[in-house]
Amino acid sequence: MPEQAPEETPRRRRPTVLLVDDEPALAKVLSALLREHAKVVAVSSAERALEQLGKMRFDVAFFDVDLGCGMDGIALIGAARKIQPELEVIICSVDRSVPTVVRAIRAGALDYTTKDFDALQSLNLLLERALDRQRERRELAELRAVAGRGEAGFVGGRDEPMKSVLATVSAAAISRSTVLLLGESGTGKEVIARRIHGQSPRARERFVGVNVAAVPSDLLESTLFGHEKGSFTGAQQRLIGKFEEADGGTLFLDEVGELARGLQVKLLRAIQERQVDRVGGSTPVAVDVRIIAATNRDLSAAVARGDFREDLYYRLNVVPIHLPPLRARLSELPDLLEALAKKHAAHLGRVPLSFSPEAIGALSAHQWPGNVRELENLIERLVVLTTKPVIEVGDLPAEYRLAEFAAAAEQGAQVGGLDAAVDAFEKSLIQRALREHGGSHIRTARALGIPVSTLSYRLAKYGLSGSAP
Repeated sequence: MPEQAPEETPRRRRPTVLLVDDEPALAKVLSALLREHAKVVAVSSAERALEQLGKMRFDVAFFDVDLGCGMDGIALIGAARKIQPELEVIICSVDRSVPTVVRAIRAGALDYTTKDFDALQSLNLLLERALDRQRERRELAELRAVAGRGEAGFVGGRDEPMKSVLATVSAAAISRSTVLLLGESGTGKEVIARRIHGQSPRARERFVGVNVAAVPSDLLESTLFGHEKGSFTGAQQRLIGKFEEADGGTLFLDEVGELARGLQVKLLRAIQERQVDRVGGSTPVAVDVRIIAATNRDLSAAVARGDFREDLYYRLNVVPIHLPPLRARLSELPDLLEALAKKHAAHLGRVPLSFSPEAIGALSAHQWPGNVRELENLIERLVVLTTKPVIEVGDLPAEYRLAEFAAAAEQGAQVGGLDAAVDAFEKSLIQRALREHGGSHIRTARALGIPVSTLSYRLAKYGLSGSAP
């Protein structure tokens, strides 16, 4: 892989501050002090503050306590956090009374400062403290999420081919180049995307993910780019889209191959111009976002068919990374089993399961059509249903013991077990296909390569059902 140029100046995004003060002279002084280090939006009431919070993302807010009529600055903290939960709030007031300070801290204010000369000189120090606190909270949340997902063992990388994948990940992380993650469903594309973000100069900023296929097509544009109040029926307030939410950080677009042609043009423009147009908006919004996209589709074939724009494909495919299926990295299966068993045992407060060599051998003979996601589902099932500390072959569901039954049949043993295993495997395949195709008999039969009449017979045989054909 050619060496990637490092990201140009891992520049730090200029923070945004919301200043709420109904005294014009003091607001002017505070704004001037804060503008040395941040972009400042100043308003004079709680109502205007809430409007601004709906329009753009803010990192830190400075609220006065007494805002005249309506909601005061302390009550505003809770209302503001409902719109932007990560907002750090500092109260800046002439009121020095202990009850007011206590009330502000209990309401969630990070700090409380007065408006005397000495305190105002340290305003930017308070801003830096608030920004550091925000980054620390974000990093802690990510660490907890990583621990919860068991990602360290999930990634692996002791042997090929994941070793070469992780080498490419490390090389790509330091650049701002767009990365395209390719591979079958369940291979861990989001985990790799988070790893790239975590190793990049943007690691202390936000990682924002959106599954393109999971958002209704009529809402996807406003989800990605945001919308203005009244831009369509139901748009009761301005929405900040995922691009703006990820400003300064990384935006992960999963299942990007499902993007409709009309939105492909807008995504291409957002990547090229580094700005987005909100639905119903008149002014472009500048964004600094690193894009990581993922798909299980063959995008080059989609380009040839005319389903995917060629120019967007090349914009996304700057650094392609192919994630191998689980069947191609079975040497890491013991490590994956250990990591996932620890993860799910911790969730249930149990001692982690271990696997006998024979059980590992049986699992190694499985084809794993659902990849690591299927493996994780199996481990969770075993942790929930099994009380034994060591999993033997006989503890595995029938569809994971086909090799054992086949060997027994070759040696002349009773084949009833094999028949049962084949039925279980066939039932499992049909159930998975039904889920993937929304219960539709026609689409499920087409995916399985069998007539609808055959599928109907199998559904009746196994007591399964689907939606109307």
